[in-house]
Amino acid sequence: MLRYITAGHPPFILIRDNKALLMPQPGKEKNHLPIPFLKNASYGSTCFQLQENDQLLFYTDGLTEMTLRNLKTTMTVDELRHHVQTLLDDFHGATGRTMPVSALTAALLERISALSRETVLPEQGNSKSVNTSSDDITLVGIEIETFNQSVTKTVYPKTAAAVSGFVQEILTLIFDQKENTAYRHMKTRAFMILEEALTNAWKHGNNMDPDKPVTLCFDSRNDFVFEITDQGTGFDYCNLPDPTSAENIQKDSGRGLFILRHFSDHVEWKGTGNHILIFLKKMKTLDNRVDMEKPATCVGIWGKN
Repeated sequence: MLRYITAGHPPFILIRDNKALLMPQPGKEKNHLPIPFLKNASYGSTCFQLQENDQLLFYTDGLTEMTLRNLKTTMTVDELRHHVQTLLDDFHGATGRTMPVSALTAALLERISALSRETVLPEQGNSKSVNTSSDDITLVGIEIETFNQSVTKTVYPKTAAAVSGFVQEILTLIFDQKENTAYRHMKTRAFMILEEALTNAWKHGNNMDPDKPVTLCFDSRNDFVFEITDQGTGFDYCNLPDPTSAENIQKDSGRGLFILRHFSDHVEWKGTGNHILIFLKKMKTLDNRVDMEKPATCVGIWGKN
């Protein structure tokens, strides 16, 4: 159940069954004032029952006012909703699937920027954000998922070859799913990442002990998410030597985590370091082709992610 107030923000957009809908404004119109507008102002709230696979787009008026400087007009919320619906329809027509919310937010920002003759790019890793429009812009997309649909596998590898075989089994399971057939070109990249992460868990975490398990939990509905846990004591993942530095470049070890960081879209460790999460985004390019073979642009300096 979602309970919300607007406090001056325009209606956000609900996407359900591939249809873009404007969420109702709660309470009376006079209760939609920005928070610092009046002292002791009251705000009406409302509740809405969300469903699995619902998507929500939250945005500030900087998005709808991006057209103001060059086109001398603002975009109505219904016009914005229409742009969202067009992107959804185009993606579904090309792939037969629902557009991932991460791809939708990126495509929507690019479309409104082009329409407004502005350049608006979010911050990505070492690349600073760019905004030539006259206002700040915030655009956030979320998707309601049920994590009990995630799949968990446990393996007790005895050899490195067993690890590779397990990775191949998992990726075959993922990419044979109908909704993921358009992303099969990612399989080689995913194999390299998972083989490295699981080998690290078996070799360094479990010390190659065949009686110790390595657990993999994965989800592939919105983006590809892999969660790996070993039985080791962990390591100091915040202070790692740079394998690209002059003193380390000739060494025959120490590049595994560099590979993970470079070819994943996001990597994070939990706890002592024996628990890792790896994210691979499903994205859609402007020519309606899925293109995820390029390494993540968010990684340019060792230790930055």
